[in-house]
Amino acid sequence: MKLYVVRHGQTEANVNHLFNGRNERDLTEFGIEQANSLANRMNTISIDLIFSSPLKRARHTASNS
Repeated sequence: MKLYVVRHGQTEANVNHLFNGRNERDLTEFGIEQANSLANRMNTISIDLIFSSPLKRARHTASNS
């Protein structure tokens, strides 16, 4: 078994050096590009299960993967 741990893509709070906490923040355009890049890099890996935070930014990143 292999475990891959990734972080959500960039949000405005990240750009401004703020902590997101449980606040719902959308991904920036760059964050969306990061999520797409992650999906492209992982597209040859067989993934059986994805665990994600219920927050929008994490779900958005996970849905691209």
